[in-house]
Amino acid sequence: MRLNVKIIQKIASLSSFYKKRVFDTAPAFLEERDLKKIKDEWWLSLIYFFDRVFYQGRNDTVSGQFEKATINALKLYFNNPESENLEKLKQKDLLEWVNYGFQKGKSPVEGLYSKPLHECLTKTYDFSHEGKDVTSSTGKQRDRAMVIDTLKFISELPDYNILSYSIKEIKKGKLMELDSDLRNIRQVGLKTCSLYLRDTVSFYSLEKYLSRPDYDVLQPIDTWVHQMAIKLDIIKPKMKLEELASKRCIITNAACNAGVSPIDFNQGLWYLPTHAVDLLLKEYNKK
Repeated sequence: MRLNVKIIQKIASLSSFYKKRVFDTAPAFLEERDLKKIKDEWWLSLIYFFDRVFYQGRNDTVSGQFEKATINALKLYFNNPESENLEKLKQKDLLEWVNYGFQKGKSPVEGLYSKPLHECLTKTYDFSHEGKDVTSSTGKQRDRAMVIDTLKFISELPDYNILSYSIKEIKKGKLMELDSDLRNIRQVGLKTCSLYLRDTVSFYSLEKYLSRPDYDVLQPIDTWVHQMAIKLDIIKPKMKLEELASKRCIITNAACNAGVSPIDFNQGLWYLPTHAVDLLLKEYNKK
């Protein structure tokens, strides 16, 4: 297959548009615009993590509503980011997701700290999302199980800070180990973990700590990326999405062969299909 270098370079240049869109819409950035504060405060870091892992292949609007409802639920439970409730849950061994009835035939355990958390996660919340007033739950049982599993994961970290921990591990050259650890959290899969890690490396300028194989981990593959890879002749039309997801090095190699960052290229691939009309009108207005 012949690689269209100019088009790949152009798509990679859309990375800045992708990051601006995330910076303008993701709940973590809507709460705090300072990247350093998001990295330094465990509560903001947790929201930043949810900003990526709630997007599990369903409609983005629905995922966003579930995420915002979850943030409201945890705010209600913790009352403020300095709450000691997380440490109490850890001490009393109440951070197993099966304790919360998020499994068929199981009932939530009664407890001074666990029952209020279960109640917060099973409520619905009113809020504004994408300019509309909505009422939403915190998601399906699997979403709530992911939240509990994430709380368990961060309870073992210094200062409960998942983003600060991730950045330190990446700087140590342990991105692959980090990816494996994060995917032990229920419902954090190949795509969503890759999405979180890709954007963390991008927003916090960590590319200099990566090895060439690390870039494969930072290639979240969704339907749009798959379709774009076919249109760009990077893969053959018969290759299925699942096969491309298992061979993410194909996207990495295409970017490297075109002389661009594999991260920028992937972010451009995420941005272009859903914003093609906007980009077309922008170019048209220039003329």
